[in-house]
Amino acid sequence: MDTIALIIPEKNLIYFGVTYTNEGTYRWQIPNISGRSLNISRFMKILSTNDDEKISRDDLSLRFMSRQQTRFIVQYIYSFYTDNYIYFITNQPNDIEQKYFLTKIIRFCRDSSYSIIRTYIEIPLICFNSEWIIKTAEIFLNDNNEKILIGHFTRKDGSGGTNVCLWNIQNDIDRAFEDNYRTCYSMGIGKRGLAFIKPNEPCRKDESWSVPINDDNLCPWIINDRLPYPIGGTTPAIGHLSYENLLETSSTLQIYSFGSSNLIFQGLTNGTFKLGLFDLGVNINWFYSYPLSTQSPILSNVIFDNKTETFFLASESKIYRISFSGDCTSRLSCDECLSSSNNPLCGWCTLNQRCTLANNCPLNSWQQENNQCTHIVNVQPLRASIDNSQWINLTLTKLPQLEHNEIYQCIFTDKTISANTQAIKLDHNRLSCPTPSKNIHVHQDAHLIVRLSIIKWPSNISIATVSEFTFYNCSSYSSCISCRTEIGCQWCSQRCSSMCTETLLQCSSFELLNSSNIFLESNQSVEIPLKFYSIQYDNRIECRLNETIRGLVNSNNICKICEENRSSIRSGNE
Repeated sequence: MDTIALIIPEKNLIYFGVTYTNEGTYRWQIPNISGRSLNISRFMKILSTNDDEKISRDDLSLRFMSRQQTRFIVQYIYSFYTDNYIYFITNQPNDIEQKYFLTKIIRFCRDSSYSIIRTYIEIPLICFNSEWIIKTAEIFLNDNNEKILIGHFTRKDGSGGTNVCLWNIQNDIDRAFEDNYRTCYSMGIGKRGLAFIKPNEPCRKDESWSVPINDDNLCPWIINDRLPYPIGGTTPAIGHLSYENLLETSSTLQIYSFGSSNLIFQGLTNGTFKLGLFDLGVNINWFYSYPLSTQSPILSNVIFDNKTETFFLASESKIYRISFSGDCTSRLSCDECLSSSNNPLCGWCTLNQRCTLANNCPLNSWQQENNQCTHIVNVQPLRASIDNSQWINLTLTKLPQLEHNEIYQCIFTDKTISANTQAIKLDHNRLSCPTPSKNIHVHQDAHLIVRLSIIKWPSNISIATVSEFTFYNCSSYSSCISCRTEIGCQWCSQRCSSMCTETLLQCSSFELLNSSNIFLESNQSVEIPLKFYSIQYDNRIECRLNETIRGLVNSNNICKICEENRSSIRSGNE
C-alpha cells in the first residue's frame, strides 16, 4: 500500500493519501485522503468539519464512490502545503475509462472546517510531454523565498530516460488551477464531479467568477459554492525542463540543502550514483560520478548527514556509506579546492591552510568563496634558464602567517621532477626565491613548463600556485640566429648560453657581391666574392657548397649516379 503523509505542525494535524489495495479486512473503510489529529486525546482520529453534535457532521476525508474504489487506482507520490492549500501529486488514470495513465496534481483548501470535496480540484502535471510520469518530487525555496516544486520523471512505458522539471508554485501551479476554475465557472466549459468521486455534471457559470480575483487565496470563492463538487481540470501545469537524459534511467533523484547550495543526488538503475549542484532553474552541474560494486538499482531512500557530509544509500543487497573527505584532502591549493568545477562539499580551512569538509574546520575558518583564496598576482620573471640560478620575485594578494619554525618555500614540479628552494619575505605580500641550481633537466626540447607553488614548510601547506613557469635551455640551439630568438640566450664562443661575457650585437652573416647566377664547371676552381657582417677575422672561414647531382632511373626503378667522386661527374654522365 502506497501511503503519503503530510504533517501540518501548527494545526497538530496530519494528512494521508492512501493508494487502495485489497489487503486488510476493513480496507474499504479507509478514505483515499484524510486529515487526522495528532493530539494525544484524539490521536489519528479523522477530524470532524463540524463539531456541533446537533446536526449531521462531515469529516475531513475524501472517499471514492464504492463502485470505483477498487477499480480507479490512484498512486500518491508526494504532498506539500502552502499558507492556503494542501497539495498531493499522483499517478493515475486520466478518467474512469482509463485510456491512459498520467501525472496529476491535486489541491484543496487548508481550512479544515470545510470538507475536502468542497474545494477539491485536480489537473495534469506535465514535464516535457504526457509520455513521462513522476517518480519523486520535492519542494525548495528559491532566492526570492518562493516555493519551487522539483519533479523527477521517467517514461511511463519503462523504456528509460530521466527528466527533471521545475514549477513555481504561485506562478505556474496556482495560476493553472485558477485558469481551470475560470474555464468551469466563468465560461461554463467542462464537467465537474470526476465520475470516481461524484457523478459528472456540466460546469455552471457563476457571476462571482466573471471579475478578476486579485487574491492568492481562492478558498472564500470556492467554499461559497452551494454544491460541493470536485473539479477535474484539463489545462495542465507545464513544467520548465531543467535536465534531460534520454539514455540513463534513474532509480532515485533527491535534492539536499547544503549551506547556500542545493545538492542533487541521482541513483541509476545500473548501480551508479551521481552528485551535482542544482541552481533551481538554470542547469545541473554534475561534479561526481561513481559506480558502486553492485549493478543493481540504488534504492530511493538516500540519507544525507549534513553535519558529517556523508551519504547513506542502499542497493537490493548492500548498504553504502559515502564520504568525500578524501576527495577534499587531495586538493592541495585553495584555488583547486574552491574551483567551481570541483566538489562543493569541500572548503578551504584558513586555520591550517588545507582543503577539508566543513566539520573538520572551525566554522569561522572554513570558506567556500574563491575570491578569499591567496593568489599570486605577479611573477618576475616568469621564465628562467636552467644554466644558472636566478631570483624570482612574487607578489601575492596576501601572505599567511608562519608558525614557529616554519619557512616559505618555492616548489617547481611537473610529472617527472620536483625541486624546491627557500623563499625570503620582502614585505607583507611579496616573496623572493631562487630557481633551483639542479634537478631541472630539459632534454631535447628547448622549454620545460612546470608548476610553481608557494608552501609553508615543514607543514607542506600550499599557499598559492602558478600553473605555468617556463625553464628554457639555451644549449638546445645550434646556430646564432636560432639562439637569439630565445629571450635570455646569447651566442658567444660559438655556442648558445645564458651566461655570456661577450657583447654580440648581431649574428654573423654574408651576402653575394655579384647577384647574377654563378655556374660552376666540374674540376675547375672559381672565386666567389662575399661580403661578411659581424665576423671575427681571427677565425678560420670555410666555404661549403650544397651540390645537386642528377642520376638516371633504369627499368628496375633504380636511380643510378656516377660511382666516382661527385666532383668528377661530367654532364655526359648525367
